[in-house]
Parts: sequence; C-alpha cells; structure tokens
Amino acid sequence: MLRVVTHLTLFLSCLTLLTACSQQDTQNEAKQVDKAIHVMPLPVSVMKQEGTLALANISTIYVADEQLTDIATQVSDIVTPLTNQPLNIKKSSASSLSDLAGALVLSIDSDLSGGVEAYKLSANSQGVVIVGGSAKGVYWGVQTFKQLFLEHTSFHSDAPLKQGSNVMLPAVSISDHPRFAHRGFMLDVSRQFFTVEEVKQVIDYLAMYKFNVLHLHLTDDQGWRIDIPSWPKLTEIGSNAAVGQTSCKNCFYTLEDYEELVHYADSRFVTIIPEIDVPGHVRAAQASYPDELYCDGDAPEWPYTGIKVKISSLCFKNEATYQFFDDVVKAVAARTTGDFIHIGGDETPDWVAHEDYTTFMLRAEQIVNSHGKTMIGWTDDLGSVHGLSANTLGQHWTTETSCCETTLNMASRGSRIIMSHANKAYLDIKYDENETLGQDWAGLNSIQNSYQWDPQAIIPGLNPDAVYGVEAALWTETIDSMSDAQYMMFPRLIGLAEVAWTQQSQRDWQSYVERLDAQLNFLSRQGINFKAP
Repeated sequence: MLRVVTHLTLFLSCLTLLTACSQQDTQNEAKQVDKAIHVMPLPVSVMKQEGTLALANISTIYVADEQLTDIATQVSDIVTPLTNQPLNIKKSSASSLSDLAGALVLSIDSDLSGGVEAYKLSANSQGVVIVGGSAKGVYWGVQTFKQLFLEHTSFHSDAPLKQGSNVMLPAVSISDHPRFAHRGFMLDVSRQFFTVEEVKQVIDYLAMYKFNVLHLHLTDDQGWRIDIPSWPKLTEIGSNAAVGQTSCKNCFYTLEDYEELVHYADSRFVTIIPEIDVPGHVRAAQASYPDELYCDGDAPEWPYTGIKVKISSLCFKNEATYQFFDDVVKAVAARTTGDFIHIGGDETPDWVAHEDYTTFMLRAEQIVNSHGKTMIGWTDDLGSVHGLSANTLGQHWTTETSCCETTLNMASRGSRIIMSHANKAYLDIKYDENETLGQDWAGLNSIQNSYQWDPQAIIPGLNPDAVYGVEAALWTETIDSMSDAQYMMFPRLIGLAEVAWTQQSQRDWQSYVERLDAQLNFLSRQGINFKAP
C-alpha cells in the first residue's frame, strides 16, 4: 500500500506540473471558473489548460483503493462502447511518467479540502487523475469527467451513445465540493405509480447532477406502494388505485423490489429516504384495514382517485394504530441503508385535536428511533410539536403566504432544515400560465425562478447554519407518465442541482443559461422530454 501511495503522489505531482495547476484556497478558486466547459452543477474551480486528451488513448483504470473498483467498472461501461476497446482495471498506480500514457487514476485522499464529497480532477494529454475525499467524492468527480465528453455520454451505460473513436477531452484542472450535505429529489409514487425501471432512470438522472438523496413518497390517500407482509391487505387493496385510476394492477413494490432500488441507488451514492405518510394522507391504508385504522372523520371511500387533502387521519385511540406504524417502519427500516425515515406529518384534517397529533408524533419518533433511524417530517405541522428531539429533521415547503413559524420553531430547537420552498423547489408547479401540466396553487415556477434563490436567505430570521440542504419535489397529481415527469423535472432539476451544490457567490443566471444549452442537447439526444427555455 505504501508503494501505491508513493507512486500516486508522484503521478499527481507530474500531472500538477503538466497542467500548471496552482494550489488555491476556496475563496480564490471561486474566481477561476472557465465557463466554456459546460459542467453542471458548476464546480468551485475550473481551469482550462493547453492541449487535449483522446478518450481512445485511455486503456487502463488504476484504482488506489479496492472500494473504487465498482466506480471504475461504471466508467468502463461508459467509455468502452465509445472507443471499441475494453479498459483494464488494476489495483495499482502509475510509477513514472512513461506509465502515464493511457491512465485514468481513481484515488482517495481523506484529508482533501472540502470534505468527503470533495474531488479534484486533472486531465492532460497523458491521462486523467480523479482524487476524492472519499469514494463519494471520486464518484462525483467521475460524473464531471463524463460531462467533459457530454456529446457522447449518457445517463447510464445501456442508453444510446453517439459513437466516435475520436472523442477528445479538454486539458483541465477542476477542484470542487458541495455547498450542502443534503441534495435531494422527492418522487411521489403514490398518486402516480412508477415502475422499478422508471425509478432507476430517475436515480441515474440524480447521480449525473450530483444529487445524493432520492426521497420516495410511498404512501398517500390514493395508493399504498410498499409491501408489508404482516399487513398484506395494504397492497392487496390499498395499492389498486391512483389519481384518475380506479384500477392500478400491481402498483406496488415488493420488499425485494425496494431492496433492489436501494442497492441500485447506493451504487451511485444516492441514498433512498422512504416516506410513510402519517397520521394524515392514509385513506389507502384505512380502506385496507378499516377496523384497525379508522374511527372518525369522513368514511374511507375507496378507491379514492381525487386530489383533495386533509381527508383522512389514523385512529389515535386505537392501539392497533401504533402497532401498524411500528410494523411498517420495522419492515422498511431493515431494508433501508440510509439513516432516515420520513413520516410526512403535514395536512392533518381539521378534526384532529392538536393534543392527539402531538402524542402520536412523539410516539412515532420513538418508533423510528427504535429501529435505528432518524425521523424527518414536514415542518408544517411537525414544527408545532414540543418535545421532539433536536435530531429530528424538518422539511420546509410552505410559501410566503403561509410561512414560516413551524420551520423557525424546529430550527430554534436545534433541528436541521431541508429546504423545499414550494414556489422554488416544487416541480409540479406550472412553468407558466399556458401549461396544461402542473398546478398553480403556489404561483408559477419558471426555469429562472427555480434557479434564482438562496436557500439560506429565503426565510427571514432563519439561522443559515440550520439549513441542512435542498430538495426538489415532484408531486404527481397531474402526471400520467414518465414523459410527463421528465417534462416537469427538466431543466429545472438541473438548476436546482446547482442551487444545492454550487456556492451561492458563484451562481449567476446568465452563466447558467450559457451552460444549459449543452445539457438540453444532451437530453434531446436521449429522447428525454423537457421544457424548452
């Protein structure tokens, strides 16, 4: 291992000389961005050098750590179809300048400035080096590497590629790290069901743009989408509907399906956060088990295909409610590799007494914690509950018209806040008044509007340090297909990736627009639906 580190140090030193890469602190790097290289999200520092590298000249991927082998394989799967030659993957590093030709080196430096998700990428006519603060950082560096030949790459290895043996990469030095730890996207699979393969597509989109969280909204009034063996009617009955659909056959994930998605996401450094929405938004669950979960309010009409909210609540006086929730969390938590379980918690009906809501949420937190996970909930209404642990996270969605006491309450008690400001980060909100897809209850959310905001400044009085991250959200009341979902996501999702990753001082609308055109061409080549600016 000492030999590997020594050789890698020599390799990096040589590339440093070849690329004339100077060591700068983050503040200076922010001024050194070459916007002619259309990387999204914008890195901290991009310095274009003289010369180019032919992709076909890369013949070997050296991994300085065994845990990088899977990443190297993913790189090989992308590059090999373009060059028509397999890449060798070796556990080693180059030992002299003569060994550099044709080398792509992946390595980890745990002391790298910027943290575990930071990376540095150096490319010249001799080869490419990607160094990450951890395997995560290396993976994000690989996503940037792919964007250096964006005209020829794809979201995943089995997508159509633009062939060409003369793919050229610019000589470049990039230093980068994220602004926020949480960079997420929420997909509502309850109101509109998406298959395992469709969710994998979404994971590929997220990984490309350095999102590290997929929040799956698995349950709501319109459908229950996760199999719980101890409560089989949840999927036998509760999964068989969706918005506008009185029948939805096999519209749920088995536990094996869910594990497959978790594994697929993990391999791309995207963590899945499952949401089991309680105590409201439970019509599908109540229709499945009315004796155990229903006791007041509107009768559990089923199937429910509408889009009204505040129409259902669990039965607080029935102890079976808590056993139900414990069983569900236990089954899902055991198959979730991330730290969090989202419990929803908003839009409870008006007939629910606040005392009952508080009692339920405090017990829900204990249940989530007992299965080794940390609770997340929507700050509206969770922020009204006293006695929650500061470890519980709040997710903010309310707009200026109903903002922001509950979010400020949670932050003041030490909770971290995920920002999903509805008229900035909700991708189900219409782009403009002429759109047929989407809703306008939070106003309109144009491409420019969703880009131009600061998550740490949008709520007056919120301590900037309380903002844990940013999460885009796609609710699916008006979505009928993956094509519809793509249209509402792109290109706003790319802009929100930059909101979450890039330092606020570096972001400006004109630069974004100039770089966006290459990304839209990339989407078009793959047949992905998007809104043209």
